[in-house]
Amino acid sequence: MKGSLLASMLMLNPVVSFPVITQYSLLASITNPKILFDKHMETLEIQLDANKFKAACREAKISADIINSNIDEFKKIEPNYNWKEIKNVLLEIPKKHCKQ
Repeated sequence: MKGSLLASMLMLNPVVSFPVITQYSLLASITNPKILFDKHMETLEIQLDANKFKAACREAKISADIINSNIDEFKKIEPNYNWKEIKNVLLEIPKKHCKQ
């Protein structure tokens, strides 16, 4: 019987609890631009705090691209945010911390 590692673990210890992650929630986190943007912003913060500027620059550029591609949707979701200003601030990170 073939099965995943998770299935094997559950068979060995059925009391183990795991967060409920459905295929839908995984797909939504990949395809929902706001969720994707939020994840990149979290990663950006971590990279900046760790002084990992090359990785931070990459995350800033990706985040700015996500805004650029989804600005109309973002304005509907978060109408009080100035998305153009956020994008411009993100684009300053590579200018200040990374060689172009």
